[in-house]
Amino acid sequence: GGNPKGCPIGAPAKEGVDCPGGGFSYGPYAEKFNFSDVQVTEWRAGEVVEAAWGVIANHGGGYSYRLCKVPEEGVSALTEECFQSTPLDFYGDKQWVQYGEDSSTRIEFTANRTRSGTTPPGSQWTKNPIPACNRPDGGYFAEKDDCPEGTQFPPPAEGLFGFGEVATAAGMPTFFFSIGDFLKVPVDLVPGDYVLSFRWDCEQSPQIWNSCSNIKILPQTP
Repeated sequence: GGNPKGCPIGAPAKEGVDCPGGGFSYGPYAEKFNFSDVQVTEWRAGEVVEAAWGVIANHGGGYSYRLCKVPEEGVSALTEECFQSTPLDFYGDKQWVQYGEDSSTRIEFTANRTRSGTTPPGSQWTKNPIPACNRPDGGYFAEKDDCPEGTQFPPPAEGLFGFGEVATAAGMPTFFFSIGDFLKVPVDLVPGDYVLSFRWDCEQSPQIWNSCSNIKILPQTP
């Protein structure tokens, strides 16, 4: 999408507009693309579920999860306003990193969550717990992703820090974990097909990263 500084959607910076940290989307609009063999995850209204995300370019900031019921017109009619109407609460004060699909590799720590100053008002956001390196580029232009100059804030556990990649090997991850949380599914959701939006608002750059998943909400267990 567009950059909060006024950069256009779907194109590089327009003349006379500075787009720090980028400002245009890559490829076709996801809501207008016909994906095949889509994985659908079933959640039940009122239950506690798990969600996780991975990072390769660590720009700090915070994130939230939101749900939108698929409109009659299909996913092409999804809107940010719809997602903001159903922000999900995190469950508990713990989060974790996990390496691969093996839950025994989890490293748990206390999450930093807030409802103060959030959008929509009162929605719950969680801080990206992994600190980048203590330098203007976060460590991207370093030789190694090892932060010899220290980190931007204390790591939540040993070894959990860095930018996630370096410029000399762009696109090759140095993080091999995902960041997990428990979420509370609202009890009053109408059963049906939904889309889960993960929204990450960066701190080190004026960027918003978003990814989506297909969710089927089942009735609450009697």
